[in-house]
Amino acid sequence: MLARLSNRRTVDPGDYSNNNGPRNTPPHSSTQDTSSNNNALPAYVLDLVSCEIGIKWREFARKLCLREGDLNIIENNCRNNFKSCAYESLVLFQSRSINKQNMRRDLLQALGKARRKDLQDKVEEYFANMD
Repeated sequence: MLARLSNRRTVDPGDYSNNNGPRNTPPHSSTQDTSSNNNALPAYVLDLVSCEIGIKWREFARKLCLREGDLNIIENNCRNNFKSCAYESLVLFQSRSINKQNMRRDLLQALGKARRKDLQDKVEEYFANMD
């Protein structure tokens, strides 16, 4: 398990040097937009959450049911860059999600449980406008 996580491509902390909020374009080429894959979270949502979750990224990742060991690896790989840590957590959550159709619901619930109702509302509004 540790070897599998260690071999994954990690986010370059330089990718998040702009603190002005989410970009309009996907931050990474590995992220698929919903237009090409209805089972993936939209790149905009990944970027929005990772830009705004801040220091609460660990609490949020725990609510996504990621293991503490995974969080330690992510934190080490991302050199304590909160945005990169949050993004990697979302990518891992997405890759491990068994029921892809419930991924949106699980993401929204995790934001609520992490006491980020403001961010939960933004993501929920984005999903509503997509449909």
